[in-house]
Amino acid sequence: MARTILQIRSLNGVAYTYKLSRTIAFDYIQSAASIARSSLMKKYDISESTYYTLLDMAITHHLINDENANKILEKKKANQKSFGNKGYETQSKHNLLMEQRKSYSAFTKKDIKHIAKYFANHPDLTKEEISKIYGFYRTQALDRVLFRACCELIISDSVFEEMRNRSTSTSGDREKTEKFFEMLTQRRTEEKRKRKNKNGRSAF
Repeated sequence: MARTILQIRSLNGVAYTYKLSRTIAFDYIQSAASIARSSLMKKYDISESTYYTLLDMAITHHLINDENANKILEKKKANQKSFGNKGYETQSKHNLLMEQRKSYSAFTKKDIKHIAKYFANHPDLTKEEISKIYGFYRTQALDRVLFRACCELIISDSVFEEMRNRSTSTSGDREKTEKFFEMLTQRRTEEKRKRKNKNGRSAF
């Protein structure tokens, strides 16, 4: 039976899933549009819905650059036209994916927490090395994920402190890094206050 996205995530983890998404995106770009779906589903032993999820993930999760994201769109349009469709639905879907790409909103809190913990627990690895592990095409994606982890209280205070210690100890500009984490601390405090006022209890 073909693998589902839930099975892949559960058995192989976040980094493997992201890298598989990136690989499928590049394979799709290089394959003939008319046979890409069926051949890639067979090659990677994945279901149809998983195929589409992973192809979209490559765009929303910054696993490929803008140029390749647009190549996927043009290929999808060409494929639709070959079947007599004009590609309006494809363009609309692509616009939504690009909005999610810009806002980093497609990352699940579970994935964000996982990546943030990995970052905190591996001070021996640079951001470039960790970005490569997860398949990000640039370190800015990792920065934005970590920013969400901190400001949206996705990680606990203890993990946040581990991130602070890791960053200040490895930074080339310790003062600048400390000021940045002071700003993050303020944002976390504000978010806790908002949640406490809303729920009538502590955020943790």
